[in-house]
Amino acid sequence: MIYVIGLDSDSTFMHFLRTATEQGAEIRAVNLHAVIDSGGWRLRVPDDGDSWLKTSGETISMDPMGCYYTRIIDLSRVQTDARMSARWAGLITALQAWLENIPGRVVNRPGKVSLHNSTKPLHEEFLRRSGFNVPSSLTSSKRGDLVEFSRAGKTIVKTVSGIRANARIVGEAEVAEADLSFSPVHLQRFVSGADIRAHVVGEDVHSEMIESEDTDYRSGDGRREFAAHTCPADLNRKMVRATRDMGLDMAGWDFKLSPDGTYWCLEANPMPGYDGYDRRLGGRITSSLLHLLRAEGVPESAAAQPPPFGEGDSADGRTRQSCELPGNPDGAQHVSDALPAPGTRADGHQRQRQAAAQSVDRAHDDQRLQAPSRGAQRGPVQQDRR
Repeated sequence: MIYVIGLDSDSTFMHFLRTATEQGAEIRAVNLHAVIDSGGWRLRVPDDGDSWLKTSGETISMDPMGCYYTRIIDLSRVQTDARMSARWAGLITALQAWLENIPGRVVNRPGKVSLHNSTKPLHEEFLRRSGFNVPSSLTSSKRGDLVEFSRAGKTIVKTVSGIRANARIVGEAEVAEADLSFSPVHLQRFVSGADIRAHVVGEDVHSEMIESEDTDYRSGDGRREFAAHTCPADLNRKMVRATRDMGLDMAGWDFKLSPDGTYWCLEANPMPGYDGYDRRLGGRITSSLLHLLRAEGVPESAAAQPPPFGEGDSADGRTRQSCELPGNPDGAQHVSDALPAPGTRADGHQRQRQAAAQSVDRAHDDQRLQAPSRGAQRGPVQQDRR
């Protein structure tokens, strides 16, 4: 049995459910929208054998020894109702803590997802130390330094955090006039050539070359051509090793292949939206995921991690998130028991759900030269639609 946790508005979540089922996998899907809208949850750290998620139709027992493919996206910040926002925050916090600490196989563990790619300068330094060629970059709030960097060569601007945004070319004049009130700004040297996307799943690497007329092939109306690609063996080994070093079982790697044959590493995404690539590759990425999830034993990336909320938060030394249920006959406080949602979803909730789907499915192209807001940078989970 493979548990699949995510949102029915996320195309990668839905693609995995369809493709894994077609390939004969036994799947237990958990749609977090349904848990929030009409269900509840009880998740204990450490697990006591009675952790569950509930929807309007069923109660799903959560096996700490089970296998989990997760795409957990926190939608608390897109809610307009404070109670719904609190429910999302409570569920995501509890679920991430539980998945982080169970002995079963989790692809990928939540604590590892946000470590590197949520901060581009740190992430790029990790990639350099791992032996990859990384384009030069500058993260700064000093206009003079930013102008000097853009003057020295063709430059792109990227989000400094893990929030999804499209890269684009910027010139010296635009940098000189930019609004830096939301600094810092992250600039990177532009590299010409084809794009390479490689998905690492355990020891497997599935790569694709993208020829595009646009600076960022994920956006724009220019010509795009996709073709299966094989990276050099030493580069594949390096990606597999670095993915493991990040504590991940799966990652989506982005490279530029310059005309002189150099592979320039742009980033490694810890929660790749891989569905489009998988369709073109005939489902081979999903096949590798299923093989990994079914494998015996616990992967190296699943080594025990410290509880994310610290220890000794209660008399018995357990880490807890608790709330008392009104009308609960025994008056007990259960670890992360959720308040039930109203029986029917109001129109406002439907609008929030549509907005959430857009936040999952749409690329956010920031046309201004500025970093994301501080609130955006605090996001615990980032995701890559492409």
